[in-house]
Amino acid sequence: MIRIALRATQPLRIVPSLKGPLFRPDFEKIEARRIAAAKTSRPSQPAVIRIVKKPASPATPPSGFRRKAASSSAAFPGVRDRILLERYEVIEKLGEGGTGVVYRAEDRFLKMPVAIKVLHPALTHDSLAVAALKEEARTAMRMSHPHIVHLHNLEKAGNRYFLVMEYIQGNTYRDLLNLYKHLALDTVIETLKVCAHALSYAHRRRVLHNDLKPENLLITREGLLKIIDFGIACLLHTAQPDFIMGTPCYMSPEQIRGEKLDERTDVYSLGIMTYEFLTGRTPFPDDVGLEDVLRLLPVELPDLPEELRAPIRKAIFPNREERWNSVEAYVQAFVAAAEPIVSPAKEDVPSPNNAALSDGDPPP
Repeated sequence: MIRIALRATQPLRIVPSLKGPLFRPDFEKIEARRIAAAKTSRPSQPAVIRIVKKPASPATPPSGFRRKAASSSAAFPGVRDRILLERYEVIEKLGEGGTGVVYRAEDRFLKMPVAIKVLHPALTHDSLAVAALKEEARTAMRMSHPHIVHLHNLEKAGNRYFLVMEYIQGNTYRDLLNLYKHLALDTVIETLKVCAHALSYAHRRRVLHNDLKPENLLITREGLLKIIDFGIACLLHTAQPDFIMGTPCYMSPEQIRGEKLDERTDVYSLGIMTYEFLTGRTPFPDDVGLEDVLRLLPVELPDLPEELRAPIRKAIFPNREERWNSVEAYVQAFVAAAEPIVSPAKEDVPSPNNAALSDGDPPP
């Protein structure tokens, strides 16, 4: 388990050599800002999960699918007040997207909190789709990694299917970007190392994420990074092969075209996120659409030194044959380029002997 350690500088920094968090971000401020933004403005484009018809297919999408994520309140009325399977007590809604609604719930049998994602009915519309969901769920449930949110089960209540997942309390990297605007280079280095470790574990088991974005990276109050919704995008794509899902600015060209995917699609998304972490924006316009992404590639990467642009540029090549062939290769190349840049700053890192470590962690 890799714990992310933070210190009180602006923007947010991660100290690679320390075990415990020296500084916790202002989670109360992050949460207050997130709630205020949700009440007063439309969610930003990168925060939206979309399910759209493949551009090459003329068929009409099933009922309930739109180009933008449909409101799920009508699709799942009354779920909040229900006890699912006489076991899961739904407490509050955490979020929603085109694929369903996520709730915080209590497993009354095991006396533990869980997260429940109630799937949109169109994703389980026939026996073939259900069979595919079950097979992919079995694969996802076999994964056990400290930086991947665990999928406990795929359940059915009435005619609704839902995923039962590990519940993690924390904030997403989108929340951090909203507060800090961009992240320090040493923060990005440590974040990429953790992501590479988790993604490589999944890729060796032939599981892709397919929906990497700041909303799906979560940091707990203890400084532990977790990748959420891991494998769910792949699971749902298997159930509905005529559809593609994701957020356009993070989707690889082959994913947009509806082609067979491999781990290089996650390399692409991780490269886009790297640029966003460092600059506070993606290399695409805020309102970019699927067709726009294909038209704009390859993109420029301004406001970064060439040493950092080079590994990112290779990660997001339109032709996947020209990309890094694995997340490990990409992250190793980026770290090799970035560490000489941040090494002078390491002299300013406070001594662990003088640091206030949490959770009883001894100094390293």
